[in-house]
Amino acid sequence: MHTSYYGQMAEMDGQGRVLLPAILREKAKTKGEVAVFGALDYLEVMNHAKVVDDMNKDPFTAEDLRRWKILGFRAVRV
Repeated sequence: MHTSYYGQMAEMDGQGRVLLPAILREKAKTKGEVAVFGALDYLEVMNHAKVVDDMNKDPFTAEDLRRWKILGFRAVRV
């Protein structure tokens, strides 16, 4: 909700970079390292430490993998 309230339109520069407004960076606690997730028509920029903490608290399970396979996704080892 806060990010929607503080959110603004931004454009990429000539090198494909986007400068997030300071008020949004402050409210989203994105100082330092961030995680960027792509969606169809927008990007999500989140505090990297929070993303890692959330993933550790709620790890990907075999049941999650089974559901993804039902939806047509396939697992790729990295």
